[in-house]
Amino acid sequence: MTNPNMPDKSGILDALLPLSALGSQNGLALQHVERAVLEFKNLFLESWIEASSHSDFYDVLRIASQRIARAKRHCGDLSDREKTLYFLGILSGLEYAFKELYTAEEREKMIATTCSGNERASQILQAIYFANGGQEVYHEKLAELVGLSYGNLTEEMKFLLNCRAVAATGRGKSTCYTLTPAGKRYCMKSQNEKE
Repeated sequence: MTNPNMPDKSGILDALLPLSALGSQNGLALQHVERAVLEFKNLFLESWIEASSHSDFYDVLRIASQRIARAKRHCGDLSDREKTLYFLGILSGLEYAFKELYTAEEREKMIATTCSGNERASQILQAIYFANGGQEVYHEKLAELVGLSYGNLTEEMKFLLNCRAVAATGRGKSTCYTLTPAGKRYCMKSQNEKE
């Protein structure tokens, strides 16, 4: 069983493997560097946001720093223009990371606010969470689980869709709901508080 607080070190760090080719004779095409950086950024931020604790990220950060330093050494001396672009890249990365973290935090606050003022909304989220681990619950089945009519559930789901606790696909009777990552975190946190 995996620890939800432990980042998937190999998956995150594997994204940086293409950087090791920077020292090869042919070098590494810009698109490969860009892909490696974007993949690392996405995997790392997703793992960080999903984790309830960040104490186990030290090793990932340490190894990532080593791989990045090695890749920078292979690039050799940089011109002033390249250094400027490098620092602008750092600034852009920080802006992106904090925007993602802020958005995730605000989404969780929105869900908590919606559910604190609406017990039925919290009940619906828990029903989706327990029905199939937060995955694919059809409208009709969900209405049955929470004891609402088809139409009343439609009205309640508007709040949960609006705060992005739930995502929906399909229309009418074929509407299928899944919890978003923020919705799952809310349900897990609610369960932990009850225990």
